Amino acid sequence: MKSGVANPARLILFFSLSFAGIFIFSALLYFLIIKTQAAGIFPLQGERNLSEFLEAARWALALSVHGAILAALSYSARRRIFAPLSIPLIVFLACAMSFIGFWALERANFLPPAQFPPKTVGQPGLILTQPGAVIVLLEEPEKIYGPRVVAMDGQPLLFQANPRGTGALPRLPFISQAPWFLRSLSIDINLAGIQMEALFKRGPVPFIIYAGALIFFLASCRFILEFSVWPLANFFLGILAVRGVLALETFVNSPEIADFLGFYLGQPELSAYAVPLSWCLFAVLICLYTFLVSLIKKRQKNEV
Repeated sequence: MKSGVANPARLILFFSLSFAGIFIFSALLYFLIIKTQAAGIFPLQGERNLSEFLEAARWALALSVHGAILAALSYSARRRIFAPLSIPLIVFLACAMSFIGFWALERANFLPPAQFPPKTVGQPGLILTQPGAVIVLLEEPEKIYGPRVVAMDGQPLLFQANPRGTGALPRLPFISQAPWFLRSLSIDINLAGIQMEALFKRGPVPFIIYAGALIFFLASCRFILEFSVWPLANFFLGILAVRGVLALETFVNSPEIADFLGFYLGQPELSAYAVPLSWCLFAVLICLYTFLVSLIKKRQKNEV
């Protein structure tokens, strides 16, 4: 009896710690990436620490919802916590955490941002490189229309006293280009955060409907984490499943799909509820499939 009471309590603690750990680590990491990328843009703008941190927090919040659900499902599967108990509990915790997180972000948007003057990077003579060309700035780097010397492959040096066009300068090589699969994952997480934040601004009801349906769909995939007898292999399968759900979110939330659903349903406002309804429908079908499979296995075990 004590074990049955302790398992849900431990699941709540594990989910909370996982959510907080993923959020803090990913928010700080993404904030550092934003600052690093902003440091290589000319002309330099004043620091926007608050808005940049809120952007990082929104990205981290979307990642934390998906990541904590995956971690909690893996924990409940390994501890063999009763699925009809663990899945509703995970759905409730994820909905509560996401609502509190986006509520906090909404309130933080009203804080007045601190103003910092733009900083100067480098001195006259700064050398910037890009594929096939080298640019030497003859005045302060923030003067993007100042005189410069351009050296291109196979061509003589070119002096530009008054550069034409936009005057855009190549980025400083502070950070290397990430692989495409990491960039696509970051984009999908960012779009998921933007979608949930937009729904939260429309009101708590649209947010709870969408977030609850999506979280229910994610939690119903617990059967993937019980696919084999190797927990680590199941966890990697769960990562692939969550990655697929993120890509599916980007697809179904695209303007083209929204327009198609609005046209098909006859009323554009109904398209906002078509996607959550589809999440719930798939989740119910998955839960029904899981129940029937477990029932068949139990009957076969009893017959043996």
